[in-house]
Amino acid sequence: MAKFDAHLKCSFCGKSQEQVRKLIAGPGVYICDECIDLCN
Repeated sequence: MAKFDAHLKCSFCGKSQEQVRKLIAGPGVYICDECIDLCN
């Protein structure tokens, strides 16, 4: 079972989940709404 990490951060920009509006989880990686906006 995966251990919960209270200090999640975006794998691309390094911002913590407290610094962004949304943090989306993938298999072993996270991406924030700001990085997704840059991709669009």
